[in-house]
Amino acid sequence: TEIYTLSLHDALPISLNIYFNTFFWGLSAGQVFFLTAALVPAAIIAWQIATPISRMFGKKRAAIGLWIVATTFYWYPLAARIGGFFPANGSPMLVPLLLVFGTIGVALSIADDIIISSMLADVVEDSELRTGRRSEGLFFAGRSLVIKAVSGVGGFVATLLLTIVRFPAHANPATIDPSIPKHLALVYFPTSFGFYCVALVCLAFYRIDRATHEENLRKLGRA
Repeated sequence: TEIYTLSLHDALPISLNIYFNTFFWGLSAGQVFFLTAALVPAAIIAWQIATPISRMFGKKRAAIGLWIVATTFYWYPLAARIGGFFPANGSPMLVPLLLVFGTIGVALSIADDIIISSMLADVVEDSELRTGRRSEGLFFAGRSLVIKAVSGVGGFVATLLLTIVRFPAHANPATIDPSIPKHLALVYFPTSFGFYCVALVCLAFYRIDRATHEENLRKLGRA
């Protein structure tokens, strides 16, 4: 369940990014390309920080903490703009700030996904101990299926939000009513927050810590 809701929390902003970048931030196609390409180092940062953070705090606490901080970096630019605390569209500081917040948010999100994948791997031994069967193929195939399904659900939810705010078809960034992109951001926050809360509540029920995993390995004769 937490994989489904965490993935949906990712799929929703991905589906709406084109609308926020074009109509909320007023970015050009070149600026959007630059921001997207510049996020590539985020994967390298995530690979470097995932293991140390996991060892320092434990997998469950690290996953929850990383997701909270990543979400904060995702949300802050939109919230700050609505509150009047972010540079105006066209400001020379706008793209660099979006780059910084985006890179950090994506890096933390990828690191979180790495840790959650590791948590799922630990479930394999726990399941084997309980059932006598190794089912890693089933677990990871189920995760892949959920992620693919959620990408479609994210698009569906994004379409619902666009319908709610009456986002015009074939809108022109130069002539669209500024209140419409702002309204989209306002309905995005509670929707995203709802999925986020469900995911973290489900994640809180995860019970396999390092000691439990090592004991499982010992009982299976793999310590």
